[in-house]
Amino acid sequence: MEALAAVFKELYTSFLLRDFAGKIVPGCFLLVSYSALFLQPREIIKGITGKVSLVSVFLVAGLAWTVVLGLQSLAELVGIWQYYPSAAGAEMAIQSKDIAQFLQIACPNDRQQYERFVVIKEATGNLFIAGLLSVPAWAWWLNTQLSSDETKKEVWGSPRINIRTGIVFCFGGIILTGLFLMNHQHVQKQYEFAKQVLNDVHDGTLRGCKPESKPEI
Repeated sequence: MEALAAVFKELYTSFLLRDFAGKIVPGCFLLVSYSALFLQPREIIKGITGKVSLVSVFLVAGLAWTVVLGLQSLAELVGIWQYYPSAAGAEMAIQSKDIAQFLQIACPNDRQQYERFVVIKEATGNLFIAGLLSVPAWAWWLNTQLSSDETKKEVWGSPRINIRTGIVFCFGGIILTGLFLMNHQHVQKQYEFAKQVLNDVHDGTLRGCKPESKPEI
């Protein structure tokens, strides 16, 4: 159990989970979605589950990471989601300063908990953006699949496509809404946690661990 705990701790402290869950996974979903404009999903899945070289994996992961990094910047710019609770210049500067102070004094356990909030915030926010941008691609694919009655039966096994399509899009809308709300909740939770740690330190409240050395920001 100690070894497993050490592995999870390393995933958080080295930001591997933030990159994987927050950027690579949403990026891969977006790339697969737009690949459906040129290939059938079954062909894409077959290619993914088949023999793939390690070089290809790193190239796709790197492309996904880079694409989502750019999308995250645009999402923050247009206000779809924010890195801090407030987007106002003065307030954001204060919040950024609070986070910098927190990272200087926080003990490893507090830093790990803080990073967990960040991972969830980025994963849900970026997956929301990827899902939103993927809607046109999947709508186009669905339209091509429903171009004839024969295709309807082949894909869905039933001519009652309108009901099934409605269920799929409603379910997708619920998921996107949940991701959007979860992102905004953890933007707030992340800052509130850091602020609480700072207040406890300033008040002299013991938090169960002591920062033996100042971690890098």
